[in-house]
Amino acid sequence: MRNRTKPRSGLLRIAILALGLLLLYGGYYLGHHYAGAPPGPASLRTFEPPRPLPSVELTDQYGEPFETSALRGHWTLLFLGHTESITETPAVLHLAVRIHNRLAADRALQDAVQFLMLSADPEHDTPQRLMQYLGPYPATFRGLTGDTAAIRRLAATWGADFQRTADGAIGHSTSLALADPAGRIAGLFTGIVDPAAIAADIRTLKDQ
Repeated sequence: MRNRTKPRSGLLRIAILALGLLLLYGGYYLGHHYAGAPPGPASLRTFEPPRPLPSVELTDQYGEPFETSALRGHWTLLFLGHTESITETPAVLHLAVRIHNRLAADRALQDAVQFLMLSADPEHDTPQRLMQYLGPYPATFRGLTGDTAAIRRLAATWGADFQRTADGAIGHSTSLALADPAGRIAGLFTGIVDPAAIAADIRTLKDQ
């Protein structure tokens, strides 16, 4: 009697071998394709796509004109504040200094990251007052004042705002917005008080 199982067994072995090769090369392709993808920022709430900044003209603490086009070529952290704030602005500035210090391992990056405080009280915060207030801070810290509507329009890019309450106090958002070297708002740090995490995200984005 003829044995009719051998051809069938041979075909089965060939099919198993082909399936194994397919799984092997498929796994290699997927592993190679995804392993090289750089990790994204861990703490930044990214905006997709990044939000372009409106063209506004303000004045810095040196009395020099400032335009949003000056943000191009730098990573920049922007936030609201004012010189008579008792709690909110000092807290944000303290966090900003700690972020600046955390970037010290990469001196070129540390020097390239700007910190911009937009005055939430531009009627009171003259360039001279900003100069006095920001004098003790690193040279990469700048204060901006000018037209209230222009500051509101700029801050609205990342959803920030400020207002004067009935008792004369000024309340403002305390989030930090990150602008990329293309001059767009890449995302927002909100509720984050860990300067190491923020500095790590900036380094991650710079290396991508």
